[in-house]
Amino acid sequence: MLLWGGDRAAEALRPTCIGAPGRCTSPRAAGAGGATAAAPEPVEGPAGWRGSDLTYDGRGWVTELSPADLAELDRALEATAGRDLASLTAADFDPYFQGLGPKLREIKRGLVGGRGIALLRGLPVDSMSLEDAARAFWGLALKLGGVDPVPQNRAGHLLGHVRDIGGDPGRDRIYTTSAAQPFHTDSADIVGLLCLQQAASGGESTVVSSTTVWNQMCRFQPRSAVALRDNLVVWDRKGEVPAGKDPYFAVPTFRSVEEGRMCSILDRSFVVAAQEKYSEAEGVPRLSPELEEALDAAEALADAYRLEMLLAPGDIQLLHNHQCWHARAAYSDTEGRSPRHLLRLWLSARDGWELPAEYAERYGPVARGGIRGGIRCPGVAPYAPLDPAG
Repeated sequence: MLLWGGDRAAEALRPTCIGAPGRCTSPRAAGAGGATAAAPEPVEGPAGWRGSDLTYDGRGWVTELSPADLAELDRALEATAGRDLASLTAADFDPYFQGLGPKLREIKRGLVGGRGIALLRGLPVDSMSLEDAARAFWGLALKLGGVDPVPQNRAGHLLGHVRDIGGDPGRDRIYTTSAAQPFHTDSADIVGLLCLQQAASGGESTVVSSTTVWNQMCRFQPRSAVALRDNLVVWDRKGEVPAGKDPYFAVPTFRSVEEGRMCSILDRSFVVAAQEKYSEAEGVPRLSPELEEALDAAEALADAYRLEMLLAPGDIQLLHNHQCWHARAAYSDTEGRSPRHLLRLWLSARDGWELPAEYAERYGPVARGGIRGGIRCPGVAPYAPLDPAG
């Protein structure tokens, strides 16, 4: 099912009154000192799509696995049976993905250099064991080319399980709950989600081009665009603290990078957590009304230009975090029916974008060529659990 919210665009685009763009509202805020802020400029190119532009017609972003693709995958699964997931590399799948490999590399090119969104359909998860589905997902992801799975939480999980395990939305990562998850980016270049089981109700996935959000803010709410570009916003790490780091960090929501691209990072729930958990005396300034309004404006535009999709079992959604935000509706499971369950991979792309220097607080190295991103806590060895509880 495909829906979009273009009918809400006019309401979302009402100009918002923002205070002085150079106001310093966070530690080391850019634009401090009263200097005149540069006018924000829209970004051209395929990254600036709208939900109403995309349909499930297979042109450019949807790929169906063919019988030949599945035959190659079956041979790869047979050859790698019993192997620990984290021990498998792209080379283990090379002999089997003769036709599938080039198709996956083309998907990767569209993720990093095009729209930043792809949907791979038709993995027969209903007839696969959890181990085989996870290994198939792992192999398909590795054969995108030049990617490395990175840990997704403080426990070092390379394979994530998006499932309600009774987490507290106010304290824990929201993917461990059934609560609605606001628009956000993950701590990796690419995020992949494989649907194993839908919820009894709800759980729709929503994606928006953050480039489109930026472009519309430039045209209709330029002071909001400047506020989110030139000020740092403080995030809580929710207890997932790398060695030598503070329990919070500060980043700009938008920042331009090479080749005229606009890079973005967003998760309002982490911003709210920082505001609630820490005081100004502890190093976290109060979020100004101007930045609150700018974040509200960005989320309203995201809702207006969104693509809404209900992932079916066997669907793999792939997103480039630096140019797409994603969200999830609340959902409910019912007794006597398997609960909603998605597998997740966070992937570092060795040929990815050069990231803004400020994003090192979340990604580590920002230059292309190495492994970056993920959650890395002291003394934790990454592994790929098949049990949702780890």
